[in-house]
Amino acid sequence: MARWRKRLVWAIALCLSGGCLSPKPAIDFTLQPYTSIPIDVSAPAGGERLPEPKSDDDSKPKSAEPKKFEERLKIPRELPGSDAEPIPIPADPTKRDERAAAIKKFYEQPLPPLPADIVVKPGPAGAPLTLAELQAMAAANHPKLRQAAADVEAASGATIQAGLYPNPTIGYEGDTIGSGNTAGQQGGFIEQLIKLGGKRRLAQAAAATEWLNARVALRRAQVDLTAEVRNGYFAVLVAQESLRVSKALTTLTEEMYRIHVERVTQAKLDAPYEPMQLRVLAVQARANLIQAQNRYRSAWKQLAASMNQPDMAPTELAGRPDMPLPKFQFDDVLPLVVEQHTDVASAQNNILKAQYLVRLAEVTPIPDVMVRSVVQKDYTTPPFNTTANVEVSMPVPLFDRNQGGRLQAQANLARAIEEIPKVRNELTKQLAEAFERYINAAYLLNYYRSHILPDQVRTYRGVVGRYQIEPDRITLYDVVNAQQTMAAAIQNYLSALGSAWQAVVDIAKLTQADDLFGAGQPMELAPIPMLDEKK
Repeated sequence: MARWRKRLVWAIALCLSGGCLSPKPAIDFTLQPYTSIPIDVSAPAGGERLPEPKSDDDSKPKSAEPKKFEERLKIPRELPGSDAEPIPIPADPTKRDERAAAIKKFYEQPLPPLPADIVVKPGPAGAPLTLAELQAMAAANHPKLRQAAADVEAASGATIQAGLYPNPTIGYEGDTIGSGNTAGQQGGFIEQLIKLGGKRRLAQAAAATEWLNARVALRRAQVDLTAEVRNGYFAVLVAQESLRVSKALTTLTEEMYRIHVERVTQAKLDAPYEPMQLRVLAVQARANLIQAQNRYRSAWKQLAASMNQPDMAPTELAGRPDMPLPKFQFDDVLPLVVEQHTDVASAQNNILKAQYLVRLAEVTPIPDVMVRSVVQKDYTTPPFNTTANVEVSMPVPLFDRNQGGRLQAQANLARAIEEIPKVRNELTKQLAEAFERYINAAYLLNYYRSHILPDQVRTYRGVVGRYQIEPDRITLYDVVNAQQTMAAAIQNYLSALGSAWQAVVDIAKLTQADDLFGAGQPMELAPIPMLDEKK
């Protein structure tokens, strides 16, 4: 026996060393159809590397003489746009008329066309849609809630099924057929399994906890959908304000460019090249306007998809991104989150389920009884009576007393108990991170409200006023710089508003509040300055 055991060990070792028990060949065979598919074969192949461009000085002998100023600042050939032709203006400054005509002709080149305005429809009743109306539309249409409701019904069915009695079994039974050239004993039987120890009741109770969890998941789906709509709503509000600011900035930048061109063509103090910089800013403003439009379209499509209406056209929304923020206090919010969150409720239900399963594992060794009854007519010998037999049997838990199942159920219960502090710790981390963003945004918005925006608006108006009075001391570039700085401050304020509302929605998602604005006194925010004001 020992010799055969040694041979078996050596055979297994040789088999492993040869790879016959390794899953690698099977994996390679499964992957073969995928690894043999050509991918991205139409991508352009890399050609020969282009030679490095040589500067004008490469062919000249090196000398110790320093380069001239204009040579040191010459634009390298590697930079895009370095091949642009100079402005075709007569070099003789005394030829004013010719210079003015050449400048006018050069700057008559039109700016890129403005994109068409986005058409925004009024609401169904002629009024802008409110956040509450968006939430109602999402709740009535979104498949996420319908799927969660279907899961509740499925869990209800599973609970009912777990508590049903086993079906009886009926059948035909013939014995001693052909004995003495007779039909033998002919009849039928019925048998029934009787579960003891409360197994059926415990299995149904464990299934009922899954039904409870399905209802918790339905509530979680509602909370997730509510947060999704809120995020989409505020994203659209911020995007439409950013679009309005970009449009006003485009108009203002173009006006400054036109003013500068007029000054140059009228032989004022400006140099002929100076409007070029403003033209660059005007074109960049148009590009920013296109990006703002695309951002609005994207935000609206995401909001419409959240309501399961992806084809819904852009529609007016009630509210502004600078509306008052809800006020939250961490110490007030944390108890609500760690005690009432759906993740905590689900973990508590899982403990209850694990307890039922532990008890079920304990009673599993209790034998179930099989009762069998047979009724037959005896055709072997007269008087051919009808007989009945009854069998009662049960397994004897001699070897299998569900020892492993009980150990597994107890370990699962221990794990379920530890899940609650784990979930609460994770929720606390998420809340702390959301509050960090919320508090930072609140301070930043307060600075914008009290200092940054008022000071920048005053600065812009002051520079414009002084430029009108002292054009020789305040250049148009000073006005442009003030305008660009103010526009950047407003865009940064809009970004801060978007971040603030994102943090608010995340906190409300953790508290799972149905009313976003029902938590305490609102926090007032600074109104967004109007760049198109005639001031």
